[in-house]
Formats: sequence, structure tokens, C-alpha cells
Amino acid sequence: MRNIGWIQWIIRVIKRDMEQYEEDVGVKQEVYRTVKRKSYIFGVVALLISSAMSQMYRYNTVLAKWLALTNPDVELTTKIVIILSVAGVLFALASGVRIWGHVTNIIYFGCRCRMLVGREKELHLLHDIQNDDSSHFVAVYGRMREGKTFLIREAFGYRFTFQHAGLSEGGMKEQIYAFTSSLKDAGYDMKKQPKNWLEAFEALKDVIRLSSEKKKIIFIDELSWMDTQKSDLMVALENFWNGFASARKDIVLIVCASATSWMLSKVVHNKGGLYNRLTEQIHLRTFCLRECEAYVKAAGLALNRNQILQYYMIFGGVPYYWGFLKKGLSLSQNIDSILFEKDAPSAR
Repeated sequence: MRNIGWIQWIIRVIKRDMEQYEEDVGVKQEVYRTVKRKSYIFGVVALLISSAMSQMYRYNTVLAKWLALTNPDVELTTKIVIILSVAGVLFALASGVRIWGHVTNIIYFGCRCRMLVGREKELHLLHDIQNDDSSHFVAVYGRMREGKTFLIREAFGYRFTFQHAGLSEGGMKEQIYAFTSSLKDAGYDMKKQPKNWLEAFEALKDVIRLSSEKKKIIFIDELSWMDTQKSDLMVALENFWNGFASARKDIVLIVCASATSWMLSKVVHNKGGLYNRLTEQIHLRTFCLRECEAYVKAAGLALNRNQILQYYMIFGGVPYYWGFLKKGLSLSQNIDSILFEKDAPSAR
């Protein structure tokens, strides 16, 4: 009975902690709920197994006495008891792993929820893509400072098979050089510098072939900056997806750009080889008031709804500007430091 009471107490503590994480964040993300359900089941099963194994020594002792009476071969009896004891230890270790996985899921996903406010729909979509058994081509676009890069990095835990960000300035030569550097960062040993984008994407294929990851996440940020004058970038991208990535089941290609008009004309509404090739598209927009309030709560800022509305009327729902709010300062002090102080963030 004491074991049952201990199990019930542990379950109540775990359930309370999970609910507290959701309450603190202010939003319930589907990915977190999925992990909650799975880890909760594993945790309960592990606790039951652990409780049962705690009695293994007593059971082994009783069994040893019975075997000693029925079997004069003491050596065989000893071996049987040792085997049963080892099995009990292995079961206990397995249950311990489950419990540890349960605890880390609470901590990890709780922290992830705190960092990433809102974007529940987008996060759920990206989570489903990662767990799907087919390749995906995703376009993410929206105005600057909307949090596109942050969303992708958080959704995939900053773990990519390959990631690259285009240069804001520079011709095709500079862009390809930067792309080559990213290939080296991904662990690829470049024998020679690519002369064009077709050669650069051939090297990217090699990176994917050499990768042992179950899902190869390819993240190319600011794609529009890479499309310089007289560049074969879109031809190379078309060849990469149509001739290689789409023929596999383990690639997630994510292209991102702040130039919405470019993304719409060149990728989303492409009339050439990439026509209707996107599997998903995400148009990231500014925070609504509800998401702004959730951000304020998650950041621990002492702002009431009227102050949140005032700040929203000045800066809108752009997440970048909400990140400048500081604890310990009033609304007017925050606005003064953001707009009017020397080297104010808004002047950068």
C-alpha cells in the first residue's frame, strides 16, 4: 500500500508541473500536448515496473529457498537466482530511463514553450513535417523582424543537416563563396570552389548522402538575397528538388525570405520547373494582441492590458520590437530607451 501511495504522489506532482508550465506560458501548443501524453504514459508504466522490481530481492530469496529444497544442485540454483537478479536490475534500469525521459521532456518542452510564444499553428505544422515519412518543400515568408528564422530554429531545436543564410550584399561569386563556407561548417570537405549554383547544390547533395540523420533538415534563409543578377540559383534549386530531394523520403527543404513579393513570384507562384512543387507554405504575420499579452506574461513584464495596447499602437505586433522591453522599467521609460536614447535600438 505504501508503494501505491508513493506512485500516486509522484503522478500528482508530475501532472501539477505540466499544468503549471501550460499556465505560465499562456498558450497550449499541440506539440507539447503530444509529448505530455506520451511521456505521461511512459512515466506511469515505468513507476509501476520500478515498484514491482523493488520487491525482486524478496521474491528471489523465496525462490532460492524453494529451489534449494527441490534441487540439490546448489550451483544451478545459484545461477538461476543470479539470472533473475540481473533481470530485475535491467528492468529497473529500463524504468529509470523512461522516468528520466519523462522528466527531460517536461523541462525541455516547458523551456521551449517559454521561449516561443504564439505560432501554435506553424509550430504544429513543422512538427508534423519532421515526423512525416516523406520529403517536404516548405516556403516561409513575411516582412523582416517577424521571427521567421527564430521560428524555424526553435521548431527544429537548432539542429540542421545544413543551414545557410544569404548575404544582404554581394554578387554571385560572393554568395557562392558564403554557401561553400556553410557546406564546410556542415562537415563537407570541399575539393574545389564551385563555379556556379549547379555545382554548389551538387555538393549539398553529397552532404545529404553522407548524413546519418533520420530526417535531413535543409534550411536556406534569405533565399532572395542569393538570387543575384544573371544567377542560375533558381535553375539549381529546381534541379535539386525535382531531380533529387523529391525522389527521397527523408528531406525537409525550408527556404525563407523577407522579400515577400520575390518569394511569391519566384517560388510560391512559380510558372516554371517549381510550379506547384511546394508541399507547405507559411506566411508569418505580426503578433495579435492576444499573442502580445502572452509574450508579456512569458517575459515576466509588469504591464497591464492598457499598457500593452499603448505599446501595440506604437510598435504594432512585430516580435522584434517587443523583445526590447525591459523588466523594472515603466512603459514610458521603455519607450524612451527604445526610441529616444543615444544608440537606441530603433535607430540601428
